[in-house]
Amino acid sequence: MNNDLYNTNTFEEEEKGFDIKSILVKLLINWKWFVASVIVCLCCAYLYLQRQTPTYKIQATIMINDEQKGSFQNQMMAMQDFGFVGTTGGVDNEIEILRSKSMIKQAIVDMGMFVQYQLGGRIAKRVIYGNYPIEVQISDDDLANLTRSFLLEISHPDSTKYKIEYAYKDHSGEMVEFEKTISGFPYVLESPVGQLILSRGGMSMAPGQTLYVSIVPPIKMAKSCLANLSIAPTSKTTSVAHISYLDVNKKRGTDFVNSLVAAYNRENNNDKNVVALKTEEFIKERLDIVAAELDATEMEMAQYKKNSG
Repeated sequence: MNNDLYNTNTFEEEEKGFDIKSILVKLLINWKWFVASVIVCLCCAYLYLQRQTPTYKIQATIMINDEQKGSFQNQMMAMQDFGFVGTTGGVDNEIEILRSKSMIKQAIVDMGMFVQYQLGGRIAKRVIYGNYPIEVQISDDDLANLTRSFLLEISHPDSTKYKIEYAYKDHSGEMVEFEKTISGFPYVLESPVGQLILSRGGMSMAPGQTLYVSIVPPIKMAKSCLANLSIAPTSKTTSVAHISYLDVNKKRGTDFVNSLVAAYNRENNNDKNVVALKTEEFIKERLDIVAAELDATEMEMAQYKKNSG
């Protein structure tokens, strides 16, 4: 009983010690700090959202060449009886070919996706595609020898001049910075990755803006694209595959999917042509052998008739 009385008195003393007025007074005295904190948080959230870019999901469907279900594969299996080795595959194998790095690399090279463009300041940049203020081109030989990414900055300090900047490591490993001011385009730039041709594009570039151009090895770009690519059959009973790709630029993502499908169809047609040529060569060889055997048989029969009178 005494313990209960003691606990009750303690609770009443604690309740009396909770003063709402003193807390409100402290809040009113420090209201500037609360307002400043809210403003700082809103500014940080705004800067974060400005640097973030939305991601688009591009979807498509494609009819996979399932040779196990088609007549083409049946013909090849029939040719195996004559010594011709055919290829077997299926939807799963064709999907693996479609999402292979070599196929994605070919699609990237076909559409020139290995050159990436960003426009803006150092804090806020936006990806641009299809229409550029300045286009950068690299030869096929230099692109084949490209082993590392190369970043090029083109700024527009005033209405008559452009400044080109880049940094790279020389053979000794030291960082070397390059800077050059030009008055117009086209311009041929001798860079560490080869000869670059800079030409004016259809998009206008306001004074003070900076264009960031990244030249990435196609195989490296293929790895990053593969991480955003998903291909799966729609069902187990069909030869239709569903393609899904994520990109920050909707048009670029759509063009990539179309280029990948076109590269797959082209490679598939090339394989069919190779098989057709090999089949033609095989049949021709067999016909030549049969014709030679018939000629020898006729000659032997003629000689036998002559000897037999």
